[in-house]
Amino acid sequence: MSECGPAHAAPVPSSPPRPPTYRRLAAALTLGAAVRLVLQYVPAVAALRTAAQSSILTTTPLTRWSRLQEALYLYDRGLPLYDNALVHQPPLLLPLLSVIPASMHPLLLTIVDTAVAAGLATLARRQRELEPAAHAPIDADDDHAEPGPKIQGGGVAWTPAAVALAYLLNPLSILSCVAMDAGVIERGAMIAAAVFASGGDSIWASGAITVAFQMGFYPVALAPILALIQRRATQLSAFGVIPAVIISILMWNIIFYTFYTNVMELDGMAVLKATTGFVLSVPDLQPNLGIFWYLLTEVFDHFRGFFVMVFQLHPFVYLAPIIMRFGRETPIFCLTVYTGVLATLKAYPTVGDYALWLGLLPIYANTWKYFRYPFITANVAVYCAFLFPIMHALWTRFASGNANFFYALTLVLVLGATVLQADCLHAMHVRLHHAHAYAVDKMHAEVEESEEVGADQVVEGPGNGGGRG
Repeated sequence: MSECGPAHAAPVPSSPPRPPTYRRLAAALTLGAAVRLVLQYVPAVAALRTAAQSSILTTTPLTRWSRLQEALYLYDRGLPLYDNALVHQPPLLLPLLSVIPASMHPLLLTIVDTAVAAGLATLARRQRELEPAAHAPIDADDDHAEPGPKIQGGGVAWTPAAVALAYLLNPLSILSCVAMDAGVIERGAMIAAAVFASGGDSIWASGAITVAFQMGFYPVALAPILALIQRRATQLSAFGVIPAVIISILMWNIIFYTFYTNVMELDGMAVLKATTGFVLSVPDLQPNLGIFWYLLTEVFDHFRGFFVMVFQLHPFVYLAPIIMRFGRETPIFCLTVYTGVLATLKAYPTVGDYALWLGLLPIYANTWKYFRYPFITANVAVYCAFLFPIMHALWTRFASGNANFFYALTLVLVLGATVLQADCLHAMHVRLHHAHAYAVDKMHAEVEESEEVGADQVVEGPGNGGGRG
């Protein structure tokens, strides 16, 4: 019998097997990429691609791929890039795209979008280590539960692979990728910055957020949140991390503009005016999912500058309160909520911006049970998904409606998104409060128990001594 023991032992593998979590993540990424590639290249769905690429829901003047192709055409022929009103993308993408065949551009966006999902999975895995307060026990049953990588919420155990799959199979993210929305690159840079920050790498985090800033301006507001994420990862002081991140972003911008002027021989001020200046001044008022276009169309020109300033400052107003309440314990949660704020209040939003926000929400699925208005937000989502295409068609194709029909839906969408953001903040506040209250009660119970044990020992001590005397 003893000789048969080793015969049945499993052979020692030459390299350790990959954990099942990574296999599930690889399967999720493969599935999501396959769905996108089928929709990008199969001729049978060419009509869907054409409709998505021309829709105002999926692209904007800032992110439309046809305008990026125009910039690439001018760049390849050595013509001025920004002597027109069409090109508003930064030139940093042009050297890369010029060496990639046009037929491979959909594959490039698919790779970037798949990388976004992989970044979400990485954040979901690291979040449990960086934000223990978000998973602290709230009662005795929760205290005795087995710790693990799964986040229970909404009846689903959200592993990192499930978080990635939820983003990849979200119809909004699929539509954004099929529509060749250049905003995919901006969102990829935002998630890359968060991943680098969660790993404690401020240099590359600053570089990634600089790319996102040049693509769409608003991601620069994430700089203090990224600094707080890095602080949790490195245990450094916030007074040292935040200035370091800001200085790194400034240095990266200097590097990029030096490259534009000295290597690409462009006018730096023309680049700044056509990219960041375009976002800030909002000169193109084509309809989109935002609130800028209609109000700026109706307002008198004399007051336009004032309203543009107010609208542009509006998203930044919420940054300080969110950081002050949740930044110390849960900075990734601040990133999640503020991504939703930017998707709602930026000048040129698309469905892809909402897809990224919804992709971050499952990381905090354990707070969903504290939502107060999930029925309202779910109905608003269904309502908008069905009526946006209908109202746009009634307005532009059948001439049986007007801009008020479409803009009313954008207000409903903003209202629903605002309610969901308020629900997220309330849910995390309640969960942290319950966790802190349970920790205090548990500490008091332990102190009382130790005091009772000490009192019993004091009482038993003299009695035993007197008996022996």
